[in-house]
Amino acid sequence: MPENDLKPGEFTYRDPKTLQPHPASAALYLAGREGWGVRDKLMTPLEAANEIMEQMDVSDIIDSIANNLRDRLVINPQDIIISGCRRWKCAMLLGLTSIPVEVKSFANEIEEKRAILDYNRYREKTFSQKMKEAELMAEIAGISAKKKMITGKKDPTPILGEGADPKRHARETKALVGSRIGMGTETFRKGEQIWNKAKEGNPVAIELVEKLDEKKTSVDAAYRILLKSTDKGNSPLLSKYQLAEPVGEGSSCTCQTCGKSYRLIHCQSGKHRLVETNESDTPILRLRKAD
Repeated sequence: MPENDLKPGEFTYRDPKTLQPHPASAALYLAGREGWGVRDKLMTPLEAANEIMEQMDVSDIIDSIANNLRDRLVINPQDIIISGCRRWKCAMLLGLTSIPVEVKSFANEIEEKRAILDYNRYREKTFSQKMKEAELMAEIAGISAKKKMITGKKDPTPILGEGADPKRHARETKALVGSRIGMGTETFRKGEQIWNKAKEGNPVAIELVEKLDEKKTSVDAAYRILLKSTDKGNSPLLSKYQLAEPVGEGSSCTCQTCGKSYRLIHCQSGKHRLVETNESDTPILRLRKAD
């Protein structure tokens, strides 16, 4: 059917060869591709289709699809698949020429990505897939907040729902994202640090992510291992009270009473703390209250 004849909400049939997966689906749910995050590699629908055909495992559903493909794929008016990439690959492998689809219209690409997350909410996922989802949720929340600011709404919130102040917004965002990917707030905080360290190239964190994907360890156990590894020359993990970097140059100071060295750290609360450092001027994970 010509593109201009497509009607949102229509239940109809398509030749799977005319459909293409959404790049966000490939970025989120394919294992083994270069990069760690959903924005590390920008793909076209054609590139996403090639990667899905090469990598996505459909061995668990292809027999049932061969017998009867009942569940409709969800596509947008441009024939981009929003939900059903695995079923689409099965149809392609089986040589089917007609599969059921539902055409849905979305306001913009952000709404399409939000729908992809919603349609895949209850599928079984690896640790890496969950963390990629968390990154995409944060991206969507940030764009939504920016739009609110541009339109003149006060106190734009970066969460799916309104909060009372920026501090509450940040807390609720973390709690909401953790809940959406099946992690408690504290577990998500630890998982996010492991994930970020792996993206930075930390070899211990990379190995831990692989074990988490294979369900050979828990997030808590992996986090403890990563904390211990910081004593062997890797940069230290930050506590939940700290942000990424000490503030500014010249922020080192020495206690006039005991001679210990400290650096000023900017905390998530917006306040500052004096953090004891080792001989190499690297902050260690013991907080000291600033004057």
